[in-house]
Amino acid sequence: MICSPWPARRTKHIEGIHYGNLGLAYAGLGEKARALECLNKALEIDPDYEVAIVNKALVERLDQGERIEGNIESVDYRRRIHDLKNDL
Repeated sequence: MICSPWPARRTKHIEGIHYGNLGLAYAGLGEKARALECLNKALEIDPDYEVAIVNKALVERLDQGERIEGNIESVDYRRRIHDLKNDL
């Protein structure tokens, strides 16, 4: 068993964030299939991960090879999680 300072639910959420961010990285490269694979994994780990739900819907609308552009919500969301960890 891995020792963690956070409850299991929060640890799973953080793991989901990693897959969500990886999905966005693939979307930024125009690799839609890989992006969706990672976002689906994020949602498998944490079905309530709202940012992944929204980002998956965005990626689904892209054409293969089309890159996601602009400000990506997950980056700001991750910063909020980091701040939350520091408050514990």
